[in-house]
Amino acid sequence: MVYSSLTLHVSDEAYLVVPDQLGGDKRIQALKVRRDSGQLELTAPVYPSLPQKEVFPVYGLFGLIQLQCGEYLVVITNRVRITELSGNIIYRPTSFRILPLPRNLHALSERQRNDEQTYVRLLEDHLRNNTFYVSYTYDLTHSLQRQLSFGPQRMKPMWERADERFFWNRFMCRKLIDGNNLIEGHDYSDFILPVVQGFMDSFHFRIHGQELQLTLMSRRSRHRAGTRYFSRGIDEDGHVSNYVETEQLISVNPQTPGLSSSNGTVPTFHASFVQTRGSTPIYWAQINNLRYTPMLYIMEEGGGQKSMQALRKHLDEQIDVYGNQVLVNLVNKRGYEHPMGIAYERTLLGLRDDRVQYTHFDFHHECKNLQWDRISLLLDQLDPSLKQHKYCLLDSSDANQQKLVQTQTGVIRTNCMDCLDRTNVVQTAFGLHTLNAQLRDMRVLQPMETLDGYPDFLHLFRKLWADNADALSIPYSGTGALKTDYTRTGARTRQGTLQDGVNSLVRYLKNNFTDGRRQDAIDLITGNYEIVPGTTTPYARDIPVDMRM
Repeated sequence: MVYSSLTLHVSDEAYLVVPDQLGGDKRIQALKVRRDSGQLELTAPVYPSLPQKEVFPVYGLFGLIQLQCGEYLVVITNRVRITELSGNIIYRPTSFRILPLPRNLHALSERQRNDEQTYVRLLEDHLRNNTFYVSYTYDLTHSLQRQLSFGPQRMKPMWERADERFFWNRFMCRKLIDGNNLIEGHDYSDFILPVVQGFMDSFHFRIHGQELQLTLMSRRSRHRAGTRYFSRGIDEDGHVSNYVETEQLISVNPQTPGLSSSNGTVPTFHASFVQTRGSTPIYWAQINNLRYTPMLYIMEEGGGQKSMQALRKHLDEQIDVYGNQVLVNLVNKRGYEHPMGIAYERTLLGLRDDRVQYTHFDFHHECKNLQWDRISLLLDQLDPSLKQHKYCLLDSSDANQQKLVQTQTGVIRTNCMDCLDRTNVVQTAFGLHTLNAQLRDMRVLQPMETLDGYPDFLHLFRKLWADNADALSIPYSGTGALKTDYTRTGARTRQGTLQDGVNSLVRYLKNNFTDGRRQDAIDLITGNYEIVPGTTTPYARDIPVDMRM
């Protein structure tokens, strides 16, 4: 189990990270990070022998990172409790500290000091402006179904069994991970805390006397991570920009497994429904040129073979993880976005994969004039696939023997241009459609009953999904999501349309003038750009390092 509460002792010699909790049968060891060499050591939890400059509580290590003058230790210094899931508490870190290992920064040249300050500010901005989530006892990187499929892997440390796609700080934990050597007695596993970037929250409700907890968890991939116009499309490894896995988890009577009542054992169920989103999986880009709508480039070298090979890798991974794919494309069938749909469909047809179903639903055309109820057309079209794919259902009524009733065998992968606004509206509709079916299957709702009869529940449901939309939009586009008035209320409003106009203008300004800095921070945190001390920095050059085409 990862340490949830620690005390950091600062001295000129080292940073000493001491666990606060007792170890039970396991001998507690402190982590010592030597400031002169960066060497890691496990030691008895004794106070530093040299005078201490500072002592303060921390709630996990975000990791270590190399900058110009040396390494820095990044720690979580505050957190808020978000929710509890099956007895496991989920927290959102709210403040961090970036601590230099080198004691003397004055030896740097003026340019190096300026660069160092720039790097530190990039880290600070990224940590301050993103939503991160941690749990010390629950693996947030995996869906319920994947966790239930673990065999012997269940006994591995959390970092080792974590889904590396959603382990946001994995690069910064690399030194701790690489330093593990069980033969020599070096095991830093209890100090390695996987951090997820995205959104997580839940609410409680009662229907027909049964306690419900609805939890929404979105996990953003660290691969090809970036900002709106700096990160588009696919790469040669099959990774796509703005890739997010969203899990909707409904728990029925989660606090009472095995409890008896006058009518018998109280039923306890957990039902998980997973969706994904990600940039259109071909090679394409939009290059900022101060126009409101940048030029669209679709790269089809070799007759599109490069895109086809990358898409093959992407779909193979998606099918291996989730099963059969239903690809829902929401871009316009006319005008500026039309070439995207054509190129995507042509690339897919070249693969000839019967495990993949493709649907092109022109969201703006079908729902024009605020007719957003027409999303039901898409739901009707995909209802057979949703029923065929099912969802993960766990019966926990017997506290001593849980039963996996069924698994989800496929997933809907949705995209629009940004995979934000239209995508979130449609994913919300899929989530509500599936939730109605789940609650009927678990006998919370009557066979012909729907959640339309519970407006208070729908209000909380829509708020949860709208908050999810904003949390996923801000890191990518710089603003909250568009169209969230519909997600929050179930109807499109004039006020919402006006707010979308404001957000669109703010996006234009940020995407053209500040996103480069945010992209630099992401590249630094995720290891897409590594600093080599003593070399010329990107800030001394006249040309960009990476156009991310």
